[in-house]
Order: sequence, then C-alpha cells, then structure tokens
Amino acid sequence: MIRVTITIVLISLATIFQVKAQSLSLKEKEHIQSQLYEDLSKAKTPQDSIKIMYDIFDISGRVHAREVGLNIFDVAGRIGDTHTQHDIIHQVSAISMRQDSIQDILLGKAKKLPDDENRQVTLSFIRMNKIRNNSRYVDDEIRLIKLKSFIAKLADDEPSNIYEQVELLYGICCMLEGSANPTFTIHYYDDLQKLVEKLPESAYFIRNCVYTLGCNLFTEVGDHKRALELDKKLLAIIDNLEQRYHNEGRNYRNYDAILYARYMNMLYRYPAMTPEEVENAYEKVKFYAERDSDARATFQQYHTPTISYLMANKRYKEVIPLLIEQLPIPYNQRNQRRFYQYLLEASDSINNKTIYNNAAKDYINYLEDYIKQRDFEKYRELQIMYDVYDLRSTNDTLKIRTQKAEVLHHHTLIITAVALLLVLSIFLIILYKLYRKARKFSINLINANDALIEESSSLRAMQDELERSRDEAREANLRTRDIISNISSEVKIPLQAISEYSRLIVDCVDIQKQPFLSKYADLVESNTEILNRVIDDVVSLSELDSNRVTINYFGANVNEMCEIAVSSIAHRVNSDVELIFSPGDPSLTISTDPRRVEQILISLLSNAAKFTEKGSIKLSFTVEEASNRLIFDVKDTGIGIPADKAEVIFERFVKLDRNTQGPGLGLTIDRMIARLLGGDIRLDTTYARGACFRFFIPIVR
Repeated sequence: MIRVTITIVLISLATIFQVKAQSLSLKEKEHIQSQLYEDLSKAKTPQDSIKIMYDIFDISGRVHAREVGLNIFDVAGRIGDTHTQHDIIHQVSAISMRQDSIQDILLGKAKKLPDDENRQVTLSFIRMNKIRNNSRYVDDEIRLIKLKSFIAKLADDEPSNIYEQVELLYGICCMLEGSANPTFTIHYYDDLQKLVEKLPESAYFIRNCVYTLGCNLFTEVGDHKRALELDKKLLAIIDNLEQRYHNEGRNYRNYDAILYARYMNMLYRYPAMTPEEVENAYEKVKFYAERDSDARATFQQYHTPTISYLMANKRYKEVIPLLIEQLPIPYNQRNQRRFYQYLLEASDSINNKTIYNNAAKDYINYLEDYIKQRDFEKYRELQIMYDVYDLRSTNDTLKIRTQKAEVLHHHTLIITAVALLLVLSIFLIILYKLYRKARKFSINLINANDALIEESSSLRAMQDELERSRDEAREANLRTRDIISNISSEVKIPLQAISEYSRLIVDCVDIQKQPFLSKYADLVESNTEILNRVIDDVVSLSELDSNRVTINYFGANVNEMCEIAVSSIAHRVNSDVELIFSPGDPSLTISTDPRRVEQILISLLSNAAKFTEKGSIKLSFTVEEASNRLIFDVKDTGIGIPADKAEVIFERFVKLDRNTQGPGLGLTIDRMIARLLGGDIRLDTTYARGACFRFFIPIVR
C-alpha cells in the first residue's frame, strides 16, 4: 500500500510540475517504469495503451526506447492511427542516428503507410539520417563517390519532387562539410534552405536536420549572424514540440540535454550576440546542466560554455587557465582552432608574451597540418568539378548521337515515302486508263501526298532543331574552356600578389626578425608556386582535350635542349643530389618542336627532383638506328615506382602518395604531348635503383 502511495505521489508531481525524466534518479526511473508497465497490463483500449507506452518510451534509455517505439507503431497500426505511426517513426529514427540497420527497418515500415504528404516527409527524414550517418563515418574514397553521385543526379536528372531535391542537396552539403572551399558548400546550402522553408509545417524534423547542419557550416566560416538565426529557429522548433507533447499529456518527455547543447553552441556565436543574449544563454546552460546529469558532467569536465562566456565578457585572465587545460583534451579536438584563437586574443590583451609566443608556435604547427589537409581537399574538389564537367560533356555527346540517329531514321522514312508515292502514281495512271473509278482513287492519292508533304515539313523543322542543339552543345564546350582560362587568369594574379607581399613584409621588418619571418615567406612562395603549377596543368589538359595545342617543327640541337632542361630545374634539386647530364653527339640536330621537348624533359626532371632526397639524377640520350628514333633517359635514385603501377601513373589525377605536391596531371600531359610529337613515354620497369622514364621521338633530319 505504501509503495502504491509513493508511486501515485511521484506521478502526481510529474503531472503538476512537469518533472523531467532525466531529473529523476535511476532508482526513481525504474520505480516509475515498473508502475507504468503495471498500468499497461490493465489498459482496456489501444488508445490507453499507446499513452502509457509513450510514457515508458520517454523515461527509458535509447536501446529500450527503440523496442517500445516499434511496439507503439504496431499498436497504432492495428487501430489505423497513422498520425501516431509517423510520429513514433520520427522519434525512433532521431535516437537511432548511428544504427543503419534500425533506419532500414523504419524505412521499410514507412513505405507501407498510406501514400500521402506525411509518408513523403517520414521517408525523406529517415533517408537524410542515413546520409548524415554515412557522411561522418565513411572514408574519403566512398565520400567522393557518393558526392559525385549526388551532384550528377541533381545536375542531369530532374528530381521527381521537392523532397528528392532536398535529399540530394542535403547529401551534397553533408559530404562537403568541412570542405576547403566553404563557398562551394554554402551555394548548395542556400538552395537547400530555400526549399526547406517551402515544406509543410509537419516537416519540422527535416528542418531540424537542415538547420543543425547550417549552424555548423556558418560557425566554421565565421558567419555568426546566420548561425545564430538558425539557432533561434531550432529553439522555436524545440519549444513547439515541448508544448505539443505537454498538451498531449506526455509528462516524461525531456529536452534538457538537447537544450543544453543548443545554448552551448549558441555561445560560440557570441560575436553576433548582445551582452544580454550572452548572459541569458549562459544562464540557460547552467540551468539545464543542473537538470540533466549528462549535461552536468560535460559542463563540469570540459568548461566549453564557460570559455565562450568569459571570452564574450573579455575576462581574459580567468579564461587563459581554462584554455590551456582544455586544449590537449581529445574531446575538444574540433574546437582546437577556435581555442587557439581565443588563447592568442586573451594573452595578447593582457600582454602575456610567454603564453602568447607558446600559443603562437602551437597554433602555427596546427595550421601547417590544417593547410595540408585543406590542400588535399581542394585537390579533391577540383577533381569533383572536373568529373562533373566530364559527365555533362559525355551526356551531351550521347544526346547528340541519339538525335542524329533519329534524323537518319526520319530521312529513311522520307525516302521510303517518296518511293511509295512514285509507285502509287504509276499505279494510278494504269487504273485511270482501265477503270472509271480511277478519279476516286486519285483523290485518295492526293490526300496521301498532302500528308507526306506535311510530314516532310515536320521532319525539316526537326532537323533545324537538332542543328540548333548541336550548335548549343559546341557553344557550351567553348564556355567550359573559357571558364578554365578565366579561372587561371583570375587566380594567378592574386597568388603572385600574395607571394610578393609576403616577401615585402620580410624586407620591411627589423633585420633580427627577418630570418624568422623569411621561413614563412618561403613557405608562402613555395605553396604559391605549387598552386600555379596546378593551374598550368589544368589549363594544359584543357587545351590538349580540345585539340588546341599546335606543334611547330624546325631544326633543334639535341644537346642544347637537354642543357636548357637541366638548368631550368637545377634550383629544385636537393643539395645531397647530383644533377648529371651526359651529352651526346654535339652536332645532332633533328626537326621537332624544341619547346615541347624541353617542357617534357623539365617535367620528368622535376618529378625526379621531387622524389630523390640524395644520390643522383641523370639525363642522357641515345639514337636507335633500327627504329630511327631518339631516346631520352631520365634516371634517379629516389623512392622508385612499383612495376604494377607502370601505366596507372599516366592516368589523370593519380598520385601514388597523396601527401606529395601537385594534382597528378604532369605525366598525363607529358604523354599526350609526346604522342603529338609522334613519340611516347614509358616507365622502364627493369631499372631497380629508383625510377627511369624513357621518352621516344622520331628522328627527322
């Protein structure tokens, strides 16, 4: 009797004061859960059972809640309550973000519901959760494949409805999250947000996914104002859900942990907040940390909200010890860049040079790793853009071929129709002489002739349309080449300015500081040169693909071409490496394009210099009388190339070591130019001391 009384008191308190489930102790939860199961056994109607099961769902842990949620779905299905079925699927999907198997089960159940707007919302929400989970845990190769698939579908296939378009845009944004070029991601996210705003009110779970993604994106690029706007929209969604579930009598539905995380993230955006908003957000964080045990543990251990609050109020002396303590903790890895910036700002403001210098050194090391990763991601994005353009070009080619086939088919019909008309005319003349009804037959032939003339006119119009389509495809191809050329021009000038200004900064500082800054100026200049080479490679590849490269033949001395190539790369060779040129017959002169030959030799020697730390790099040439060709050999004592990769290395965007510089286009371009000269380039797989490339061209004297 006493036990029952205690249970009644607990339930009453939960009803009156809206006691949150996570504010209860584990023992209290188990006690209430036991009483709820007892009440469930006495329920008389499915509706009563569903209400009690919802309370069990809200007070249970995630694993048990999923099982209860699936039972709610089945009970609601027996009485045709599709509203409850959709609601519980959303909630189970939300707490099962990392379980693809659960999402697949929910997807199968949702597909069996009546085909209406609510079903479409539910299916899209589940698929978006699967996309989000995959984007976090797949490796780079699979992420790239999925990203290309999403972009290709969006570019070349018209989405069947707004929900499919939302899923594709959401998938692109998820796969691009953390990209080196946030502008690329923001372009797609802006389109996604506009579409989501058009969805019905019942799509609040989808909006929650999109707004949460946007908060992360705009915080990453420093657009705190837009991130804060999305935070407020997310809080409005949570507030509406709390009010709705309260009105439905769900006394154990709890959002304390979610609200703690939301207000904690809002504090990251303090530069866009008023002092009153900062104070209110921090008070909310402390309030929900007191109510939720998990949030309280996080608040006390990692101090992330407190750090943001102290920075917002410029309490630098208090925040510095917290930052130094929290930076090494793995939990704060995603906050490292932000925390380093906080520490530099705080130590500089209080003029603590020791902390500032130590933080600056650590931040520079962090940024070097960060820049390397960003460079690789930029290379990936360039590859994606190239593949998308290539895909579109292929699709345009297929469309043109199809149209040509249709034109040929119509031409055949015209010829057949004309032949048939001739036969009918002859037959008409014979019938006119033999039978009086020839006139009636003649009228029929005239009508048939009119129909054929009309069909012929229609075919001519179709041919004109196909010709216009062909011209448009050619113009699109020209625009693509112009885009690449414009990108080259627009990027190279700023890069040159960056390099020159970095060197100017070094020259303008005190002589004592110049050696320290010179190191970073050299780093800027080196990376500028790398980007220029990437741009030149892309432009060269575009010119080769469009057959715009010309070969100018005239007499050239072979020794002179080799000497020019060797002198061009001498400054790139490591001090421990000996650069050797073995000259041949000094009078040997052939008819070729010396500029292209020198370009290939410089490229091969540059590759050798890149992968040879010590030893030697040797350039030589021989004349092969039997085949009447000239053979250049570039040998090094570097890391070498596996024999099974002898052809792979000539493919586009292929790099055996992803940490090496360049986009992986150099050997592709070299081979294409060599073949334009009538020769070829191959890897000598019998050479074992490093790598040996053999460049052949025909001898024309």
